[in-house]
Amino acid sequence: MNFALKTFLTERIEETLSGYRADVVMNIYGNDLEQLDRQAGEAARDPCRHARGKGRSDAVPSGGAPQVAIELRPYDVARWGFDPVTVMDAMGTAFRGTTAGQVYDGNRVFDVTVILSPRERQSN
Repeated sequence: MNFALKTFLTERIEETLSGYRADVVMNIYGNDLEQLDRQAGEAARDPCRHARGKGRSDAVPSGGAPQVAIELRPYDVARWGFDPVTVMDAMGTAFRGTTAGQVYDGNRVFDVTVILSPRERQSN
């Protein structure tokens, strides 16, 4: 559990970036998106149900888009002679894909995207 005291301006900026306008926000993380949505619904209902003076509780669905958090170890990046920006660009290509060109079929245009295979993106 994390908690922090923030200034008004910091709080407003974070609201704008996150899209949450609430005094308390709970993020639930995991690999099974359906289970996360169920647990978010339970968290919004059960603990807050009987709280006096509480406002509305909402569970925001995950949207079905998994996220990958990547933290570089600066010493290792430098040891191998890489630039951190180049490494993060390569990670973006590997997991999100990058348009490498286009193919034309008559008047139709198709993007050619480079991305790791699903099997490789799932490996640890």
